Amino acid sequence: MVVRNGTGREMVDLLLEDVARLLPRLQRQSAPVRGTEAAGFDHASARRRKA
Repeated sequence: MVVRNGTGREMVDLLLEDVARLLPRLQRQSAPVRGTEAAGFDHASARRRKA
């Protein structure tokens, strides 16, 4: 995991809490989830929609 230089400790603590909360669910997955069944943000898609 890489975080931006200057990221505050509070924000990192929140990130680590989220990862710890989601880790059991991620460990149960047999493979990475991709495609339409994966919820997430795609920077490239967001740029295409703006144009």
